[in-house]
Amino acid sequence: MNALDVFRFFSGEFENAGTLKRMGQEAALSHDQQYLADVRPDPRRFASAKKQVFRWHELKGL
Repeated sequence: MNALDVFRFFSGEFENAGTLKRMGQEAALSHDQQYLADVRPDPRRFASAKKQVFRWHELKGL
């Protein structure tokens, strides 16, 4: 969603606020998907980190 979309909304081109809200959600979703594609963690490293945290808690007695 950009400034032109906001202008269209206030000038009456959009029927209701639901359209603008949906556009905003789609933009946020695509941004999140791009972020996840950029920083996708290696699942093996993630599992290893979880094990290390678990072992640390075992050692601490938590």
